[in-house]
Amino acid sequence: ANTVPAGTAGFWFDLDAHDDGRFNFYTYWHKMRSGRCNDGSVTPGCAGDQGTSYHYGNSFKPADQTPFSRDRWTCIEVKAKANTVGQSNGELALWIDDQMVGEYRPGAPRGRWLRDSFLTWGPYFVDQQAFEGFDFRSSNDVMFKRVTLDAYYERESLAQRERSLGITFPEAQIILYDDTVVATERVGCKIR
Repeated sequence: ANTVPAGTAGFWFDLDAHDDGRFNFYTYWHKMRSGRCNDGSVTPGCAGDQGTSYHYGNSFKPADQTPFSRDRWTCIEVKAKANTVGQSNGELALWIDDQMVGEYRPGAPRGRWLRDSFLTWGPYFVDQQAFEGFDFRSSNDVMFKRVTLDAYYERESLAQRERSLGITFPEAQIILYDDTVVATERVGCKIR
């Protein structure tokens, strides 16, 4: 966290589930943006200056998704493509139950950068530019090397949220994984 990896060292991303039932790519790479300034820079005195330079994962929340149901299995497929060194042609894409809900590649989607997030919908969305694509790496030695299934829970976050909202959440925070496949091309979902 709070690290910009060198383009010769690596890049990584998570697909995080949020309380609103939507997914978000949380991405670290050598050309990532900071949350300090509106333009993603770390320039003191910039527009929207937060006063502290920080680099947490850049956020990409696909617009075409509806909240996932918590009472049935959901098929999630992720496509990741490393860039050609020296080009911004890296990609991330997300399918839910065989429907593409988000694709980040050169020229798509349209939206705008605000701090460390590329916004394609919501209250701060403005159709300013096409996404430029990812320049994930600056060396051919940097390649995909692992897939990890995990979940991030901030310590005491559920208890803090319950206290701040004055409610108790009825469900346990449980994620079940099944039929995990890693492939070099899309395999699709077997929906019953």
